[in-house]
Amino acid sequence: LQTFFDMHDEAGSFVENLVSIECFMDPGVAPVVYQKALGSTLLPILFIIGVSCIWYILQITIDVQFYKHKMIGSTVMILYLTYPNILKSTLSLLSCQRLDDGNSHLNEDFSIECWTNTHVLWVIGVALPSILIWGIATPLIILRAMMKNRKTLNKKMFYLKFSYLINGFHDKYYYWEFLILYRKL
Repeated sequence: LQTFFDMHDEAGSFVENLVSIECFMDPGVAPVVYQKALGSTLLPILFIIGVSCIWYILQITIDVQFYKHKMIGSTVMILYLTYPNILKSTLSLLSCQRLDDGNSHLNEDFSIECWTNTHVLWVIGVALPSILIWGIATPLIILRAMMKNRKTLNKKMFYLKFSYLINGFHDKYYYWEFLILYRKL
């Protein structure tokens, strides 16, 4: 069982290492930890736009069957793989530690004092929306779609969309991947 969980963690870290957005950051603009949280929040949107464009181009050039379902399946897979990294970088904006100077500082960057006006702006503007959208709403929307269609889990159209999440599980345990997903929080 531990090997199974480790496999999923490795997939998330693979995505993090594959697309390291820190290389593109300018510390002169804002602290890297803030830029990383913002980049991690926006990256899935860019991936989804890119995948949608690729599937659309394939559809009009070689007439790919069921391209909308495949596009949704690709989107679900992207969200699943980027989920841990998005939450890790945004939750890092909330991870503070009190130091000897009596002030709280970000664990990710001790030069940043927590709960200053700037820090609160980043928490409200980036961390909270990211946690609400990517961490809570998106998985619940996908789970709701799966619950609504649980009787048709093995039909081709549904399987094209959600096979990445349900493959290997018995039909009655279609929700299991979400338990694993929330465990990563």
